[in-house]
Amino acid sequence: MKKVFKIIIGIACTLVLLFGIFIAYCEVPYQTIDNSHGEDHTHFFRDALAANANFNNAKLTEISMLASHDSMTDQINMKSTDCPLEDTIASNKIAKALGKGLLVRYSKCQAVDAYEQLKYGVRLLDVRICYQNDTYYTSHGLISDELSNSIMKVIKFLDENPGEFVMFQITHFYAEDINELSRWQDLENHIKSVKYNDKSLFDYVNYSDSVTTFDQLTYGDVTENGTKSGAVIYYTETVPPVGIRNLGPVYSYWHNKNTHSEIKEGMVETVKKGRELGNAYLRINQTQTTANFDKPFDALYQWSLLARASDHNAKMTKYFDKAPFDALPIYMCDFATTNNLGFNDKIIQNMIEFNSKLA
Repeated sequence: MKKVFKIIIGIACTLVLLFGIFIAYCEVPYQTIDNSHGEDHTHFFRDALAANANFNNAKLTEISMLASHDSMTDQINMKSTDCPLEDTIASNKIAKALGKGLLVRYSKCQAVDAYEQLKYGVRLLDVRICYQNDTYYTSHGLISDELSNSIMKVIKFLDENPGEFVMFQITHFYAEDINELSRWQDLENHIKSVKYNDKSLFDYVNYSDSVTTFDQLTYGDVTENGTKSGAVIYYTETVPPVGIRNLGPVYSYWHNKNTHSEIKEGMVETVKKGRELGNAYLRINQTQTTANFDKPFDALYQWSLLARASDHNAKMTKYFDKAPFDALPIYMCDFATTNNLGFNDKIIQNMIEFNSKLA
């Protein structure tokens, strides 16, 4: 009997060890998570305009839209190298000890590329750029892809969809000479060099250089009353006066909480703050949960950012019928395209309904 017991214990320990090795060193494909897409939301803004002609007069700071957090991370994989200048999970000692697979799963925030995200209703792209080896990359701790490839997909979407616009938000830029004006000028020139049908992303900026704040712009301004595609390109912090300007102010609060309940609890204060600030601010409701690596086994259990987001976003669907889009019009999250429990469809439908009543 003791021998049988020892064999069972041995098998159990071996299985636990093998599972731990798999968790640490293997990339779990996002297809293992509920990634069922909803409807095609390519006409997101045009649907609002069709329901309400006055939408042309709606300010950028009051229009509700879906934003993807760390948008350009879909290409992160086991071959990805790190961006040395970032201070993220990729430089976390515990994460490094646990293995590359964990780093990949906690660096990859979106499952599909920028074009697909825009197709499913995302209109604010949160971009993190890493400059190294004379190349601009998108990243989140680990390198995802060359920036030019993602920009090409954004321009392709704009080329195909007049009446839609994209907020291209550079939230982080990592370069050794970031404080040099020449680096920003070079980044701008690089973005301008990427073209689709002979147009760059900057060719879709339909407003003048005299615009200094988001609340000076309306849907009509950025799309020429729905007849053209538009782009709003900006950096969220103070930068030299190049085309990539800071059109602030921006209120975007990162809860940095580990659970769904903690996020909901914290949103009470952010909603209050959003209403106090009003339409003078671009107000972003960041609702992605954050892994707590002070509790490594909890982080392992949560599996990945995509898995966490699939679960959290699904739970948030109960919130949308009474979502305070007036206080926090922009909803930012990881895995923005998941339709687990109808997440993507429901939030887009509620946003269109809200937008159809503006102005």
